[in-house]
Amino acid sequence: MARITVLGLGGENMGISHLSSYLQTKGHNVTLVFDPAIFADKQLLNFEKINKLLFPNKKLIKKVVDSKPDIIGFSVFTNNYQWALNLSIELKKHINVPIVFGGIHATSVPGVLIKEDSIDYVVIGEGEIAFLELLKVIEKKEDIKNLKNTFHKRDGEVYFNGLYPLIQNLDDLQSFNKTLFEPYIPFTEGYFTMTSRGCPYSCTFCSSSLPNKLYSKDKFLRRRSVEHVIDELKIARKKFNPKFIFFLDDVFTMNEVWLRKFCNIYKHEINIPFRCMAHAKLSSEEMLLMLKNAGCQHVQIGMQTYDDNNRRHILRRPETTDEIKRIILICKKVSLHCSVDYIFFPWEGENMQISAARFFNQVRPDKIATFYLSYLPKTEIIQYAKKHGFIDEEKEGFINAGISENLYHSGGDISKQQLKLFKQFDVLFQLTNVLSKRNVDFIIRRKLYKVFKIIVFLIIFYLIGGPISNCEIKLVDVPEMKYLSTDVD
Repeated sequence: MARITVLGLGGENMGISHLSSYLQTKGHNVTLVFDPAIFADKQLLNFEKINKLLFPNKKLIKKVVDSKPDIIGFSVFTNNYQWALNLSIELKKHINVPIVFGGIHATSVPGVLIKEDSIDYVVIGEGEIAFLELLKVIEKKEDIKNLKNTFHKRDGEVYFNGLYPLIQNLDDLQSFNKTLFEPYIPFTEGYFTMTSRGCPYSCTFCSSSLPNKLYSKDKFLRRRSVEHVIDELKIARKKFNPKFIFFLDDVFTMNEVWLRKFCNIYKHEINIPFRCMAHAKLSSEEMLLMLKNAGCQHVQIGMQTYDDNNRRHILRRPETTDEIKRIILICKKVSLHCSVDYIFFPWEGENMQISAARFFNQVRPDKIATFYLSYLPKTEIIQYAKKHGFIDEEKEGFINAGISENLYHSGGDISKQQLKLFKQFDVLFQLTNVLSKRNVDFIIRRKLYKVFKIIVFLIIFYLIGGPISNCEIKLVDVPEMKYLSTDVD
């Protein structure tokens, strides 16, 4: 039996939860050393100095050493790679055991990671069988020449021996192991899980497209049975009694037959409010009504851009803006809360954002979740950006190393000049659920989003009961503000 210590940052890592469950069923012991990263979770907040002051690495290193591991593991995505790399360098100074990196960033650029002296093995793709076989190599029960899914170093050379077959029946795996994260994550507030692996689409900006290339999309896309999912949720309800459940599948609505069976059983046997992600191409009115009746309170759909041409030819997404509009309106019809994901791309300027603002003002989704494009290693959109001069080889090197000044919520890889404009539209999009359609249209026509300090003042004035209250901020009704009237050409 091997002692494995894994390190986590900021929140539950679903890869760690699933891998640890698998390894424990095989008789191995898994320990989690957790950095809460309250001020530097690499996704929403990034105040490194404050976080290091409150949660110094030396405390994490001591916990790892005290756990007396036979092997140390990191599951990394691009934003937390530098955190993991720096810790691995420090750990090598205190303990002489193999260090292995896995996760989507490892799958993206394994050649970059394996060059690091502090990283002994890089596991790519699906990790369960690969990690189990790696443990046999470390315990000298297996020849390293037979090891697959893993980049490893021997005599100064890097070796890779291909891939293990995918686990086709996900029901053969245990459910997610929440016990590792239970001391740190309030599962009573919300329980996160997944019913599938893979995505039916391969968007050029998304790292989920990389496993589709590695294995081929048809083979990588798999789903657990409804019964397997329900059994997990029964345990979760009994143990944590969560207030809601969030299904993290890339597209929860990808199979109508599965969804109908799930909704029928879930409503009667689980009956906890939940949210999920849908897709405009794979969501009918009947399916959305099924979700609503089963207890779904929130559906998240990807729009990403207003322009159909950009969506199809640059992002490689098949849905149209009209289809997205249809889904939003259906959600309103069946009283299902709907949020739309929208990305600011550096090649989409002011006119495109105006078109998007008019669209949002017309259809008014319940929430517009905005992001700023962050290039992820080896995604196809990088080649488009390089071809059109938005990034160069040096920038691509920083991307592969997980080095970025901004996160996708705070600015991504957008230039400072563009960022100023995009943040103005970011505010404007949110105002579509606060102001009347007439006044949003007026702001757009007069380009008042460029002077939003004034607009924000007016909104505050309205909210505290100023002379524009009780009129949905219809400024035309206020005599002293006629210069803001939407009737002015």
